[in-house]
Amino acid sequence: MSCSIHRGGIFHTAMAGCAALLAVALSFRVAPVSIAKFMLISLALVALLWPAARHRIRFDAANAPKELAKTTAAALTALGLSWLWTSASAEAATSAWLKSSKLLLPLVLVLALHSLAHAKRAWIALFAGQALVVALTWLIVIAGRPEWLGPAHVSNLPTAAPAVFNTYLDQALMNGITAFMAWHLRGEFAAKWSRAALVFLALACLFTCFLLPGRSGHVVALCLLGLTAWFELPKRLRLLAVLLPPLALALVLAVSPRTLERTKLVLTEAQQFDQQGRVNSSIGERLHYWTVSSELIAKKPWIGHGLGSWNGAYLDQLKGRPAPAHSAGIRNPHQEYLLWAVQLGVGGVLLLLAWFAAAAASARGFAQPQQRACMVVCMVNAAIYDALIGDYLMVVIGLCLALGYRQTRGTAS
Repeated sequence: MSCSIHRGGIFHTAMAGCAALLAVALSFRVAPVSIAKFMLISLALVALLWPAARHRIRFDAANAPKELAKTTAAALTALGLSWLWTSASAEAATSAWLKSSKLLLPLVLVLALHSLAHAKRAWIALFAGQALVVALTWLIVIAGRPEWLGPAHVSNLPTAAPAVFNTYLDQALMNGITAFMAWHLRGEFAAKWSRAALVFLALACLFTCFLLPGRSGHVVALCLLGLTAWFELPKRLRLLAVLLPPLALALVLAVSPRTLERTKLVLTEAQQFDQQGRVNSSIGERLHYWTVSSELIAKKPWIGHGLGSWNGAYLDQLKGRPAPAHSAGIRNPHQEYLLWAVQLGVGGVLLLLAWFAAAAASARGFAQPQQRACMVVCMVNAAIYDALIGDYLMVVIGLCLALGYRQTRGTAS
């Protein structure tokens, strides 16, 4: 169920402009992202529901990610129905449903980007925003943080000073994924210099990712590096692609004492949690949330605790056990699959997996670069609910689908 507007240039231009604004806003703070999302979804609703605009809309099954539309409807309906048995307050349940509704973003972007030119402009906007972030990161590294940038994000570590507008975790993940997208879409733009520019951006994003202490970003970047080599190398050399991530990791650890120290810290903090129950550390905190979440899933494995229930169920389950200092305000277990399992049981995990499978399947008829890009971004999907990276992942999936549909199936008439 997707559609494309075939008359009424005002909707074409406005919706495509909002989509491009959202794509570039992802590189900045949460506020402009929220404003751009509100504008885009409002225009989409106007285009679909307002009688004066609705007659200008043509529903076109050939330009519709139907599997994704069905799984999105199923997932959001299941979350809504779980309101009937949720242990959360009405306010918490409403907030949880609204946050989960970002699953609609890919469909809205396919609607908004009705032409190949608009889809490419949205990608250029995303790449431009990330290029600015990379340039400012290197400026901070070389000359220190300028006053006009304002203070670093409050949750950043002292060692994470190069992070520009967001947390080091969000920026590292976005830099790593953008590097992969820029590399695989380097041949999609007409300008002679675009290929070289995107190759440069890919390398710059990859190096910038490793400037930040976000270990999740490092893992994603190394995995995508190996996957890129797998795609690019001939079959007889693909063993090198398997060896590339560990070799790259060894090189990074050899040249970066800080990365080596933080990698060792992962093992140390995991051992401290296992042997001493220590939860006031980065790894210990996550293992604590995951352990309690597993206990909650075991209590209600089939229907879950309901929409928005994680925090309340988590606090009830603690039973006086040690917990991180700020755990009372945590709304998710830092793992998307566990969150859906706690809320909806086993069916929730299956729905989430089905959603990503449907998004990847929607790219079946695309050209090879778009297929690869869409497939890979669907694999990096365990941080949707609360973090800015969740908006980024949904928008990138939407841009992959919009570009693929408009390129392989033509512009809406």
